[in-house]
Parts: sequence; C-alpha cells; structure tokens
Amino acid sequence: MLKLSNVDCGYEALTVVKNVSFDLNEGQILCLLGSSGCGKTTLLRAIAGFNPLHNGEIKLDGALICSKTKSIPPENRQIGMVFQDYALFPHLSIFDNIAFGLHKQDKQKRFERIMDLLALIDLHDYAQKFPHELSGGQQQRVALARALAPKPKVILLDEPFSNLDLDRRRQLAGEVKYILKQENTAAILVTHDQEEAFLMADQVALLTQSTDIKDSILQLGSAQTLYSYPNSIEVAQFFGDGVFLDIEINKQSFELFHQNYQINQSLKDGAYQILIRSQNLNFNENGNIEFNIQNKQFHGWYDDVTLCVGQTEIKIQLPQSISQNLKIGQQSKAFFAPNDKWIY
Repeated sequence: MLKLSNVDCGYEALTVVKNVSFDLNEGQILCLLGSSGCGKTTLLRAIAGFNPLHNGEIKLDGALICSKTKSIPPENRQIGMVFQDYALFPHLSIFDNIAFGLHKQDKQKRFERIMDLLALIDLHDYAQKFPHELSGGQQQRVALARALAPKPKVILLDEPFSNLDLDRRRQLAGEVKYILKQENTAAILVTHDQEEAFLMADQVALLTQSTDIKDSILQLGSAQTLYSYPNSIEVAQFFGDGVFLDIEINKQSFELFHQNYQINQSLKDGAYQILIRSQNLNFNENGNIEFNIQNKQFHGWYDDVTLCVGQTEIKIQLPQSISQNLKIGQQSKAFFAPNDKWIY
C-alpha cells in the first residue's frame, strides 16, 4: 500500500536519512526504531509531506505522492498524523476536536463517525469535555481518534507516548494497537524505546545514527527476528542484554572458557566477536564453567548480573527466579552453550 523506494531525505542540503526502502501493507504497524538523531522523525515528516525528498520516491496505492521533483500537499495525501504533544484544540470540546477533519461529510454521517470513535477509544461519556479536563492518556486517545476520523490510509505516530510514565505508556501502547487493528489502519510509529516497538509493531526498522553509511536501515523484520537474529554487532548492541567476547576461529571451531566449540556455519579463519546472553547459560552445579558473582543490580522482574569466568566479565540480565539464588561473591557453575549465529 505505502511503498518507499531508495528514499533520501533531510533538511535543505543536509541528508539525514539514506536509501530507505520498505513496503507497508493495509492494517500493518511498522516501527521506526533508533537512538535520538538517527532521522526517525525526519523520515516520518517526509512521508507526511512536511520535509522534501533528496532522492527516491514514495507511493501510496501505486500513485506517486512524493519524489525529488514532485510533492503532493500533506492535506491531500490521505495520511494522518498524531504529534508528540497531541496538538488538540484547547477551545474545542472532545466531540469537536474529533469532528475537525470531517467538515465535508453530512451532519448525520459525521455524528455517527464521531460517536463510533468515542466508543472505540472508550470516551463516549466525555464528548462535551475539553482537553484540559482529560488525563494525558485520554488526550492521546482523542488525538488518535481525530487522526482516524477521516479514514486515512496511513497514520503516522511521532513518539506518541513520550509524555507519559512507564506503566501508562505500556497500557496505552496496547490500547492504541487495538484501536488501529479495529480500524484496519496502517501505521508507522516512531520511538527510541524498544519495549514500545515490541508491544506495538508487526515490523521494526532499526535505523543507525551514523551518517557515514550507505543505508540508514540496519535491519528490517519482526521484533523477534531483530532480537533473536541480529544481522550485525550494531543491531545486537542496540537491544543490550548481553556482552561481546573476542574469539579466534580456526577450522570451524573456537575456544572459550577453556572449552572447544564447533560452529555450523562456514566462516574464514580469523578474529571474531561472539554475543553472549543469558540464554547461553544453564545454571547447574554440574556445569562446564565455573564463575564468581561480582555484582547484581535490581530492576524489578530481572537483575543485571556480572559474572566473572577467570579474568573475563560477562554482564547479563537474569530473571528473578534465577538471580535470587545467586549471591555476590558466590562461586557457582553453569553449562555454557554458545550460539554460532551470534558470531560477527
């Protein structure tokens, strides 16, 4: 439905985003994920029509809406946008805020659409209230309903939960996903928070902050794919939860922690790095490696734990069910099974 092909965009002569290509299908939610300054919002604004393209093209339902030489005005693109600060009209009621984009419809159809949306966002009793009378989460739902009202083909969400506390962000992310799926509206979400991406997105595009690259998207796929099968060290590092150790591959094997391991993929002999996560360790008194617990930091359902195997430090996240049995200064054992897909 929405198709980006080899898109470069930025500000005036400065190109921030390079060679971005992806397809967004009807009802699909795509997340543009990355650190601050990687160009997520710049790309979103180019899709909306607020920023020009330096190269490439954007099509919606096969029709060209933007290229280096052509740009359809934002109001004619059938693309809605939900801003970070909600941008509700303070002098209008919730009903009238949602009605804002429906002035071309007849009165009865407009009323029915607004009431349907108020029911969908669970604010049917708030129609005559004003934005300042609502919580931040309620205002966000109204902003989404207003963007959905004219039935756009795509909704763009720019850091929509950044003004809310952690628990409210999690709850609202689920609510917004439900609303979008009920409307079968395609959406692009911009965030730097991987948990938001995991909660909402069908597909995740991880963007790099580096401008000295050919492609801004490091990897595109499901959240599970990016986490479980990162295609580069940079992707794996973004998701944290692990540590890289130096290894030397010789004839499809390497040594680590005084153990020799075979690999199932074909790699040239030489120096590599391997990602170690908690999944590689099975804590058991009969394990093949011995370690010392150097440090633990509490984070709720998990702890950040630093293990020392000889002179090598491993910092990993462990669920409380495992971590609670490990004491600082304690000697313990684990079975170590490396994943040769995590060698870079």
